[in-house]
Amino acid sequence: MTVAVPKKIRPLKAGDTIGVLGTGSPLSKERFDAGAKVLRQMGYRLSCPIDPSAFYARYDHQFSNGSVEDRVEALHQLVADESVSVIITARGGYGTMEMLPHLDFDLIRSSNTIIVGMSDACALLLPWSEQAGVFSVHGPGLGTSFADYHEKEDARESADSLIRLLSKPETRYEGDGHVVREGKGSGRLIVSNLTMLASLLGTKWEVDTEGAVLVLEEVGARPFQVHRSLLQLYLAGKLDDLAALVFGRFSRCESDNGPSVEEVIDTATCSMLQGSRYPVLREMPFGHWGENQALPLGVRASVDNALFSLADSPVAEA
Repeated sequence: MTVAVPKKIRPLKAGDTIGVLGTGSPLSKERFDAGAKVLRQMGYRLSCPIDPSAFYARYDHQFSNGSVEDRVEALHQLVADESVSVIITARGGYGTMEMLPHLDFDLIRSSNTIIVGMSDACALLLPWSEQAGVFSVHGPGLGTSFADYHEKEDARESADSLIRLLSKPETRYEGDGHVVREGKGSGRLIVSNLTMLASLLGTKWEVDTEGAVLVLEEVGARPFQVHRSLLQLYLAGKLDDLAALVFGRFSRCESDNGPSVEEVIDTATCSMLQGSRYPVLREMPFGHWGENQALPLGVRASVDNALFSLADSPVAEA
């Protein structure tokens, strides 16, 4: 499949306005304030059409921070604002998928606004990149790495990696992982939480993975649940024609008995992927509860045995 490379944005600079939106679950006021303070200290202004903590510890809208209509309206407002070139989601949680049928992808496409997030927000990142053809970034949210910026070294490195990516066109991430299967491959980059990618199967926002370097991460799923989601992707043909498969962090995915998640990944590679020859890596610094390097969906990525690297940036030369 041939996918057009999205248009690059200008480098983010001090004084620019960053949009902030809770697309899924609400964020505590303490974490919102902490994350917002860090972004302001970095020199950015914030635009928050909806307070991301408005419905924290409440269930007025089931699991989400506001009604679907209000969240969609707020997102459209940020996208239409010419002073906002980047939107950072407040957190993941649950509820983002509810927004999909109501989004104006023509507006998103014409605005060329980058959206940043992880976990549940992948329900937006994937169609943002694949259907609208606009760069999205799998990376830290306001209430994750930015909120912990002054407390945890890995949070600081994660948040800094995002700012570097969005402000310095020369930024190219590369790093080594644990080789599950050797080989070389390159293609457009797709990054997702495993559960969210599987959840989009059978919908109009299902992702075409042909020829892609696919990066997966997960949190809080037991090894058998990880296996089930991988099996679902395999049976749907989403693992057939990849350029490479990369596993990020699978945090809090332990079980008291049975195979570990690492054993699940290694075994899946031997069984589900035996008809393919592309390289497979695991233990890369992407995902929950630890270092979460910012990865832009839609750029070209490569795997050369242990080395994972990006060949391009979503940011234009100044």
